[in-house]
Amino acid sequence: MKVGDLITATWPDGVKVSGYYARTERGYVILLDQKTRTEVPCSAHSVHFEMGDTMEEIETTYLKKDESSPTWVTVAWGIFIGLIIGKWWWG
Repeated sequence: MKVGDLITATWPDGVKVSGYYARTERGYVILLDQKTRTEVPCSAHSVHFEMGDTMEEIETTYLKKDESSPTWVTVAWGIFIGLIIGKWWWG
């Protein structure tokens, strides 16, 4: 495991936590919880770990910008509303 790897930890009772690998400390694997961003200690001996994507791959997926330009309908409505407000404001 490398720092930033997405790991799913499963305990013997069925509880699952998805998080990013932070470090190994005193026999415990420390994960950074994906939802709450808190540290979750996991026993390396009793918890089953599954590898997922890396933090960089997930962040680039979330950071993709919508590069679509406004449609002609949006532009037409903007001009129409502008004319109405202008006529009302200035008489």
